[in-house]
This record gives sequence, C-alpha cells and structure tokens, in this order.
Amino acid sequence: MNTSTGRSWRPKVAKYQAWTFTTAQAIAEGLSVHQLEYRLKAGILCRVAGDGLRHSENPVTAQMLAYAANLTWPDTMLCGPSAAALFGAPVQVLRAQVISPDNRKARLRLQPHRFEVAPHECALWRGLPVTTPKRSFLEALVMLPRAEAESLFAWTISRNRLSATDLEQFLEQYPGRRGNKRLRVFAGNAAKGILSPAEELAHEILTNAGVTGWEADVTLRDDLGILARVDIYFAAARLAIEIDGKNFHGADRFQADRTRDNLLISAGYRVLRFTWEDLTRRPRLVVARIEEARAVSKSILAKK
Repeated sequence: MNTSTGRSWRPKVAKYQAWTFTTAQAIAEGLSVHQLEYRLKAGILCRVAGDGLRHSENPVTAQMLAYAANLTWPDTMLCGPSAAALFGAPVQVLRAQVISPDNRKARLRLQPHRFEVAPHECALWRGLPVTTPKRSFLEALVMLPRAEAESLFAWTISRNRLSATDLEQFLEQYPGRRGNKRLRVFAGNAAKGILSPAEELAHEILTNAGVTGWEADVTLRDDLGILARVDIYFAAARLAIEIDGKNFHGADRFQADRTRDNLLISAGYRVLRFTWEDLTRRPRLVVARIEEARAVSKSILAKK
C-alpha cells in the first residue's frame, strides 16, 4: 500500500531514530523502489552512514550517526568521539566510530575498531550499545586531532568528567595501546593542574621566575557554592590568573569568560587574564603584572 509520499516525506520510524532510516524501513512504510531511487538521485534523500538515510532537510548530527551505525551494524558498539558527543562532549563528529566483534571493512562514515572493552565500560544510550562516558572520553582523546584532543581534555577535566586517576588507571589497564603516549602526557598534566599548552607555559614562566605561593586549577567557592574554577590562584592575595589558550573558542566562550571574571571580582577577588601572545612574547611583563597585583592585593587585605 502506498501512503502519501510527497517531497517532504519521511518514514514515521525516522522520528524515533534521530531522523535516519534504512531503505527497508522506507519501503515498508510505502515508498516504492522507483521513488526511493529517484529521491536519492535528486538529492531529496541522502546517505548518512552505512545503510542510514536521511531527508536533505535534516542535518547530520551525532545522534543521527549513532542510529545509522546501529541500523547498519547492530552487533557493534559506538565509541570514541561518536559516543563522547552523545554524552555532551563539544566535539565535531564526522563519522561513527564503533567497536566491532570481528574484522570488517569501513563503510561510508562508519569506522570499525577491534578494541578490548571491559563489562563495566559498556553502557546504553537510548537503547543503543555505547561505551560509558568515561571510556568514550578517553578514546576520543586518542582519536581526535591533537588540537581538538587538547580542547576536549580541558573540557573533561574542568567539568570533573575525567581525572588524572582515570587516565592513569586506563593506562595501567590497557598497556601498549596505540595512543597511550598522548594519554600519559594528559595524565601528567592533569596531575599538575595543567589543562592546556598555554597553562603549561604559564607554569613554566612562574617557576623559572621563582614565583611561589600559587596553586593550579583551583575551585573557588562562596556561601552559595562554586564561583569558578581558575587556572592559577594566589591564595594569600586572593588573586586569580586566567590563561587564554592559543586557539580562539568563539563568542560564547568569550562571553562566558568575562561573566566569570565579573563574578569573581564582585566576590572580592582580583583577576588577571593573559593571552598566548602575552606568554610567548612578553613573559617578563606577565611576571611583573602578577607581582604588582599580588603586592596591591596584600596591601589592601592587610588594611582590612
């Protein structure tokens, strides 16, 4: 039986699969083989990944890729950036990464892997097999390009989605794995409170200048709860140092940083913010500004 199949038609099941569906599902709901072929050729319908299809008006999302992968290979488990995105990670997902029980070739935007996964690292997302958030973030740190991995590392650590202990335990559980060298660097940085190359450089500048009395990656609170998590903090001077990385993160991040700065200042903290250019071109000036601010803060606090 043929149902109404106008240009905007999608099978009803697509609504429950992040707007992706298969050829078999489309035909089962009334689209003829001829109609299907015509719509694919005309660009009305597009291929998502593997056997997954979508209407051209529906943009590709991480959720859509997840369903397309499951519809194509229901015996696989979503992993890496593909799974991390489902758990809120701000990563760009271009293909579905899956763990396969056997050797199989990659298909359109489907990349199979033969990874060992412990039972406690398996989960479900809307009924789809995926690795747990923690395992997904760890795999994503290895699979993503370096700059994107660094951004994800900062995101996971600053939001307590991963810790230095998580990284160290994973390295111990899976020794010799490809990508462990990168994870060891991240584990070491997490233990030191370093969330980015810019912060690492800032620590080096302060250490080389003999500046003491500071802590890295400190959570500041007031009577209402957490105010902010700051990159470097001088407790005796109530001085917070914020480091802007070498990669620009857009208007939303810019606004969020300024809102947080204002919140800290209103709560009685002094805030200094330095850029990648400050750290690389004017390191002595960075130290001088910090020492000046410490002196002023200590003087003000001593009078109270």
